[in-house]
Amino acid sequence: MSHSAPIIRREHRSPARHWATFASGVMLVLGVLTMLRSGSGEWDVVHAREVVTWPGHFLTGVAELAIGLTGVWCATQEHLTRGWLTVSGILLAAWAVAGLVLDGDPNDVFTADPALVAIHGLGGLVGLVLSAWSAAHPARSG
Repeated sequence: MSHSAPIIRREHRSPARHWATFASGVMLVLGVLTMLRSGSGEWDVVHAREVVTWPGHFLTGVAELAIGLTGVWCATQEHLTRGWLTVSGILLAAWAVAGLVLDGDPNDVFTADPALVAIHGLGGLVGLVLSAWSAAHPARSG
């Protein structure tokens, strides 16, 4: 017996929800990798270790994991998505700016490493733009 209709109904998702799903997945992966690489429970700043191409501090991994976990849950509904994009966008953009302004060395939580600043900064800015766009265009954001 063949089925012509898909078993799982495809739902229209706004660009904000697509971004929230993607960004929260990236944050989850980065958080887990950073925590595993830096060693769990090593809270002092002496223990930052290289994760992919940037230094990873255990607290950075905890924060990224928390952002990713909340993002997965919030991506299920449009109003939660906008809130998550706004809050995580502010946090990530501020984190990137803090890394640049404080000029933290690689062992600091707010490191000035260009790759990590770019990931946090671009992720935060895109999240803020999409949050504002979806709030301004509620008819399109489904």
